[in-house]
Amino acid sequence: MNPHLLTLALTTPLEQLLELPNAVRIAACAREDLQRFSAEQLAQMLASMDAAITDSVTLAQIKHGGELIDRYEKRDLDWFIEVTNQAEWPRLRSAPATDRDYLRLLALYKLGVVIEATADTP
Repeated sequence: MNPHLLTLALTTPLEQLLELPNAVRIAACAREDLQRFSAEQLAQMLASMDAAITDSVTLAQIKHGGELIDRYEKRDLDWFIEVTNQAEWPRLRSAPATDRDYLRLLALYKLGVVIEATADTP
């Protein structure tokens, strides 16, 4: 997960998101809910989430065979839900952050993906 895409979602003015369905609502709500975290904390949370998802994929590959499991066969959201069901997740996540904070962070990250993808289209 590229932290640049998170920064893009956090810093793009809401007026520039009007063309994207639900983007203004996602950005405004998630930004407000995550404002207690610094940009560095959010980047660290994103890195923790990415590492936990990668570990979950690796475990699934070991369990079911590497050639049968690919990270991109499921959405990051689906993988993250699997992560949150693992016993070690509460220990891995950032202390003041909740699972809901991580879900908002994931929504912002995905918004950043969309913003970048649509930035070059006329």
